Amino acid sequence: MNAALSHMAFWIIQHIQQVKNEAESLEKDTVVSEEQKKERSIILYRTLISLLVILKPALEFAKQEYPEFANLIEWAESLLNDAVSKGNLTGSCACNSCKKSVESSAQ
Repeated sequence: MNAALSHMAFWIIQHIQQVKNEAESLEKDTVVSEEQKKERSIILYRTLISLLVILKPALEFAKQEYPEFANLIEWAESLLNDAVSKGNLTGSCACNSCKKSVESSAQ
């Protein structure tokens, strides 16, 4: 299990770094219109937030196992927390695991 979790943790770190680099590059791009930048940024951040929600255990593991990436992980968590505070993430998703969790907590 640890090898799989470690692999997922490092994969999420790589993906976070890729999204951050792409967002910074997009911000500096003078050829792309502001409208296109906004649309692309929304797609980038929504995809990242979805992955952070799905891979939360791997993210928590990464915080412990890869402290050299603490700033990057904090950046990603701030995006996630911002989405939660704005009400963009509410309730559970529709997967079977979340449904079972909601059903068992309701009993």
